[in-house]
Amino acid sequence: MKYAVQIPFKPDLPYIGRATVVLGEHAKSSMDADAVLTRYYVPEKQQNLIKAALPKSLQDTTIFICRTTIDLGNFENDLKPHVHTDEKCVLNYYLQTNGEETSFFEGEIEPDSNIAIDNGNLYYMVNTDKLSKVETFQSNIGESWLLSTRQPHQVFCKTEQHKVRDMVQIYFMDLSFDEVRKHFEVN
Repeated sequence: MKYAVQIPFKPDLPYIGRATVVLGEHAKSSMDADAVLTRYYVPEKQQNLIKAALPKSLQDTTIFICRTTIDLGNFENDLKPHVHTDEKCVLNYYLQTNGEETSFFEGEIEPDSNIAIDNGNLYYMVNTDKLSKVETFQSNIGESWLLSTRQPHQVFCKTEQHKVRDMVQIYFMDLSFDEVRKHFEVN
């Protein structure tokens, strides 16, 4: 795949359920709607366990770590195609999944501010009229996937989610998808 790859990454996370301080809520369709995505602060001791599971060559790079939940029921079972604006790629370690599919798109990227009211807050939704879906993967509990977040992507669930998707995310601020993949020696 061009925009996502499964990575051999298994951090020790005995206390990740305690990461409950909300950093931000994103992808709201209106002021009254619940957010689709919620990011939580991960305490330093847990961040150190996560960093220790990374290849040594990545342990001192600029990263941001959070726990994230995605409730697709708040957005018609679909986190619409979007691109991230801060990091260059993200490594997701999945704690809870429900058969969601992550898809990537190619084509002209045109922001669409009609989908979410918080566009431009670390991400922006994109108009799908000029995009074509090019690849899809389905993650499972305990898997880690590296994603090229500057490429339009979406999260979709064919049926209603039974549980909220839960993951630890490691945002690589300075290294590209291809650079991080090389550190994990994954082709």
